[in-house]
Amino acid sequence: MEIPLLKKFYRTLVFNNLKYENITDLGGVLFMENKDKNKFVSDLKGCINFIDSSKSTNKSIRFKGANYELHVMENSKEIYLDVIDNYVSKYTRLSIEDANSLIKWLESVILPKTAYEQMNENRKKEEQANEIAKLEREKIIQKKTRNMKIGLYSFLGIVTIFLLVASAGGG
Repeated sequence: MEIPLLKKFYRTLVFNNLKYENITDLGGVLFMENKDKNKFVSDLKGCINFIDSSKSTNKSIRFKGANYELHVMENSKEIYLDVIDNYVSKYTRLSIEDANSLIKWLESVILPKTAYEQMNENRKKEEQANEIAKLEREKIIQKKTRNMKIGLYSFLGIVTIFLLVASAGGG
């Protein structure tokens, strides 16, 4: 099996840290794999559902990812995105409309598979091909066995008829 070269592809969601007004201080969420991006999207949707749910008994909600935290505070209509960058917290706020736009964009982004994901996919395809080949071999064996049984029964039928004719002629 050939092992693909390890290549790193990623997407970064960059935002201006709202802690500062007079300087540009950027924070970002890094997505190395589709599963990281998909978790972030799922967490954003969870925040939106929390805001939309007026019957919620929770006062706030938090979702944590590898390099981010999303949370909604009690009675808030905004989602807070916090990241820790070199031990410094950076944050921004998202309205529901901004979050929905971000979700739509993120869902359109597909990151290349990592070498590990590609190897697993290739292994699964190989296992499926082996399973199909095994089933085909079993079908062939069943067909040959059936044909052998038919041939044996035909032979036994002919032998029986021969013996009946021989015994009828001999007596």
